[in-house]
Amino acid sequence: MLSIQDRFKSVLNRNVLIFVMGFLTHSMVSQISPMNFEQLDISNGLPHNTVFCIIQDRFGFMWIGTQDGLLRFDGQNSKVYVNSSNKDFPAKNIQCLFEHPSGDIYMGTRGQGLIVRSGMTGRYESIGNKSLSNALSRSWVKSLYMDSHQRIWISTLGDGLWVYNPKTNEYQSYNTNNSILNSNQVSSVVEDKEGNIWIASSSDHLFYIKYPSGKLLDYENADQKFQGFRKVLFKDKSDRLWLGTEGHGLYLRENKQQKWRHFTTDDGLSSNIITSIKENSAEQILIATDGGVVYFGSQNLER
Repeated sequence: MLSIQDRFKSVLNRNVLIFVMGFLTHSMVSQISPMNFEQLDISNGLPHNTVFCIIQDRFGFMWIGTQDGLLRFDGQNSKVYVNSSNKDFPAKNIQCLFEHPSGDIYMGTRGQGLIVRSGMTGRYESIGNKSLSNALSRSWVKSLYMDSHQRIWISTLGDGLWVYNPKTNEYQSYNTNNSILNSNQVSSVVEDKEGNIWIASSSDHLFYIKYPSGKLLDYENADQKFQGFRKVLFKDKSDRLWLGTEGHGLYLRENKQQKWRHFTTDDGLSSNIITSIKENSAEQILIATDGGVVYFGSQNLER
């Protein structure tokens, strides 16, 4: 009998393969049989129909973050964690999820900061209430990112940027009061191959933390301003830096040049509001917008 992990991976890999083939091979779309979808909602176990994030852990469990709690799903059975019915679960609105190599699962919330589920004990703990300042315990955590040193970067909407080291239980904050950041609305970070940490906020500037000095610098580019409230950063396998914006399209920096390429609906984007950027095994960049998905091949955007 297949384990939960093997069963999940088998189903997930098959569905992903079907999706990618149908999406990328335009000439074969008409020959692909229609896919059947099964719905998971509040009628069959989901704590809320508004879903913000999904991850699969090392054991094959699916963790689903919603507006009103967390769901663990094994393909057949589900377990719900909600703040109102479980006093040991200190979270409600789950905005992002991340599994650390230690097996701990980190949850960014809206208004309750950072929550960690221990991979050893299964217990939930509010990091902000114990080891970080009270400011983080009330934060709206927009995204979580782990760098090459296994530090966790916590982007918040309103309380700047935090970095947490689980090994030492140490933290550091960057905000408008203690650094050169000119906005506390931080939405995304990413690390490049040189170890620099890039920071996107509601500001029209980009910032980065230089490795190995750790100095926070303003990425000054007189020819380019990066407008948009919420942004998403992504580094691909070729170390190109991508920046998606909320309303101003997509930016691309190649080969560490100062010059950025700018893409909008005039260049093939289905919308100028970019919500996510990913790379597939064929090294094509998939760009999620509020008007659908487009992909970037060698030079051109395609729908």
